[in-house]
Amino acid sequence: EKENVKISVVNDVDDAPSPRSEFTYVTRYVDAAGNLLPPALVDFHRSRSDQMQLFPLIDAGFLRKKVPPYDIVWPPTALLPLAERLKSIKLRQELHMVHECGPLCASPATSNNRNVQHGLRYSLQVFRTKQKGWGVRTLETIPQGGFVCSYVGALLTTAEALQQTEDDYLFDLDESGKCDPQDIHFVVNARHYGSVGRFINHSCEPNMLVQNVRWNHQDPRLYTICFFASKSIYPHDVRSLCIDPL
Repeated sequence: EKENVKISVVNDVDDAPSPRSEFTYVTRYVDAAGNLLPPALVDFHRSRSDQMQLFPLIDAGFLRKKVPPYDIVWPPTALLPLAERLKSIKLRQELHMVHECGPLCASPATSNNRNVQHGLRYSLQVFRTKQKGWGVRTLETIPQGGFVCSYVGALLTTAEALQQTEDDYLFDLDESGKCDPQDIHFVVNARHYGSVGRFINHSCEPNMLVQNVRWNHQDPRLYTICFFASKSIYPHDVRSLCIDPL
């Protein structure tokens, strides 16, 4: 699979080779052999009781108040092409979990609650930094609340992840933070399979926030790690796109 927008690679710092050969680019979770995982279809518009049985960790406030997770900045978006419409969808606030309309939902592709699942919409660039290796910057202005990219890769169990010799590209999906090998949770390993998200760096002054989003998996332990702009980010900013150290 390919992204919706082009991702360029630039190195004006040293002679380090392009990172393209270091991994295989994927836009969804794969298994350890690189095979795409089939989505577990689920209808997020079932009754409230059914949802609570399927997703015990679901945000009960969202179900009760029906407050959508996204804002629309430009009201007359119905006439805009989907690519432009997506740029008008903004995350209201950081939530425990965002539930987007799933494949079984009757809502159209242009629904305000279908955001992350449409992939990238801003042109990003992987570039060589002076101190942190490879990083990512934007070639377009990303407004506060705008979706930047997701973190995908090979999906491992906690036990499998603990056996890895490298942990630079591991992202834990265990919301408890205990990382207990006796509990079956998932860890994303972007070392050999990943997307542009694998180049996102950490910073004590982050310009993005991490938001968990679910739309096509029935297992409550499985969701997509997504990065949203916590403030407006401008092209060729001195800093790269970064998140808070976890």
